[in-house]
Amino acid sequence: MSLKLKAAVVGCGIAFVLGGSAFANPKSINWSGYYIGANAGFANGDLRGHYDEGEDDRPRDFRSTGAIFGLQGGYNWQVGRKVYGIELDVTGGDILNRFDVGGAGDPAWATFRTSLLSSARFRSGIAVDNILLFSSIGVGFGHSKLSVIDPTAAPNSFSRSFNAPALVTGLGVDWRFSPRWSLRAEYLYYYFGKSRSLAGATNDTEDFDFFKISGIQTVRLGVNYHFNAAVPTVSAPAMNWAGWYGGVHLGYGRSELPGMYDEAGDIGGLNFDPRGFAGGLYAGRNWQMGAWVYGIEIDGTWAGMSNDRIDDEGSYQKLKTTAFGSIRGRIGVAADSKLFYLTGGIGAVRSSIYADEGAGNNGKKNLTSWGPVIGAGFESALQGNWSFRLEGLTYLLSNRVSLPDLTTDSEDEDYIRQRNIYVVRAGLTYRFGTK
Repeated sequence: MSLKLKAAVVGCGIAFVLGGSAFANPKSINWSGYYIGANAGFANGDLRGHYDEGEDDRPRDFRSTGAIFGLQGGYNWQVGRKVYGIELDVTGGDILNRFDVGGAGDPAWATFRTSLLSSARFRSGIAVDNILLFSSIGVGFGHSKLSVIDPTAAPNSFSRSFNAPALVTGLGVDWRFSPRWSLRAEYLYYYFGKSRSLAGATNDTEDFDFFKISGIQTVRLGVNYHFNAAVPTVSAPAMNWAGWYGGVHLGYGRSELPGMYDEAGDIGGLNFDPRGFAGGLYAGRNWQMGAWVYGIEIDGTWAGMSNDRIDDEGSYQKLKTTAFGSIRGRIGVAADSKLFYLTGGIGAVRSSIYADEGAGNNGKKNLTSWGPVIGAGFESALQGNWSFRLEGLTYLLSNRVSLPDLTTDSEDEDYIRQRNIYVVRAGLTYRFGTK
């Protein structure tokens, strides 16, 4: 299943603006109270590592995939259109990848399986009619296991557990289709960054062998039973967010750039990810119909995300992500002077690798990657035409570039791959011609 299919890109709807005055008081239902439910869906895990790579040339970054199912429960508080809550969930499944780890004449193989995920999250959202749009953030836990069968080594098998805490973020939408029942679609990302050494696991493993689980993405559908029946409530008028706007943003991001470089002579695996501050500009146009706000936005970001290392041979490598941008649709709900929105579209990212072996033996490779972008944000009106926003974006990428001629030490199997980028940022917006 491709990233484009997994990325539920939020489209941009176009509506006519109903003048510049406040809209009539709309009704919505009250989401307050306890609820419980069940869910099922699909998960995708990002893995990387080395095992016995001195004897073969297979890249060591993989994806594990599989079906998931679970239970969730929580409590909501509602103030006007704004809904806050806490939720606990536990998810089982078989998120699996089976792959070869041996070289020529070596029939070794491995499996990496994640069987349990759980989280405790804070949720915030905005309700309109019988729809609730929300985002969530919290902590989680995952249980995974790497198992290797290597008939040529003694011992000829081993396993390593990856029990790790996680940072969990996500977004979703709930539809209250009856007084006590709702249907939900939700995306969650579990960030682990958990790495374990495989040194001494078998006679074939080297001191620099490792395996790492970066993160797991989940997309799931769920149904909830609400102990409090839905009761209509009148909310405050929605502010007029229609019109053109522009602004500046500043934030922090992390870019995933796995790969291999000169692995026959050193630790080879690029087991680090550029991270750092990022800032830029954005501009867009909103249309509004009642409490619903639709829009389109373009943004550009200059980034200082970088990581470097000196390997076992004294060689120097540096990975950088220097720029990225996107064009996205937005759909949200206005509640008084607040706007909660989901966003999705397509983006581009510019990254590079630099290697220096000394004595003038150096090289640089740039790569530009394209892919879907999804995210969510919250905007609050300030004095005059100004507003303040908080936003999270994820670039879903998978672009692999070979590095056989980066330096004279490069080998045919050397490569770098641009994977996901995660950005959290704050912005200051000026809205033209609105009140």
